[in-house]
Amino acid sequence: MLAVAIWLCLAAGPAQAPSAPVTIDRIVARIGDEVVQSLDVRQARLLRLFGSSVSTDADVLDHLITRRLELADVARYPAPEPTAEDLAARRAAWAATLDVRDTAGVAALLKDAGMSDASLTAWFRDDARIEEVERQRFAGAPATHDEVVAYIRAHLTDFRTPTGQPADVEDPALQAKARGEITNSRLAAGVAAWVDSLRKRAVIIR
Repeated sequence: MLAVAIWLCLAAGPAQAPSAPVTIDRIVARIGDEVVQSLDVRQARLLRLFGSSVSTDADVLDHLITRRLELADVARYPAPEPTAEDLAARRAAWAATLDVRDTAGVAALLKDAGMSDASLTAWFRDDARIEEVERQRFAGAPATHDEVVAYIRAHLTDFRTPTGQPADVEDPALQAKARGEITNSRLAAGVAAWVDSLRKRAVIIR
């Protein structure tokens, strides 16, 4: 009997150390024929790919769904390839949102999130493409002189001089500021309507 017991112990072999926890991937959303997986959400959240303010899984998933819809639509429009300088600036802006600053720390974060450096660059390239197509489609023509003057008059409080004097509606610097704000407002409204339309037309299952 003792021999049998010894044989059983030897056959069982040494005790195995507990394995490291494994993250199980699963589908969390379907957008038409495309899927978003839980690891996609984790990756975007860990790397703050949508900015530090988008921090919950629910918000990240919502942004990923919108991004998939945008990328599918902008593929129909021509857009120039972003410059190396543009991509570098986007990477620097992204890196500034992280809690790590050194190269080794960023590399470790990318590894933990399961994203290669090339994939990160591709993400920034897609960002640039989306923004370029948005500008082409929704920024509209530059505001006319009359529109700029009307805008300044409607926002006099925002256009006062540093000394508190009323704004000069013919001041070139103020007009440039107003023209930029008008363009940004039109762009934001156009993008919001576009995204709303994309989401209404899509079949999204969560």
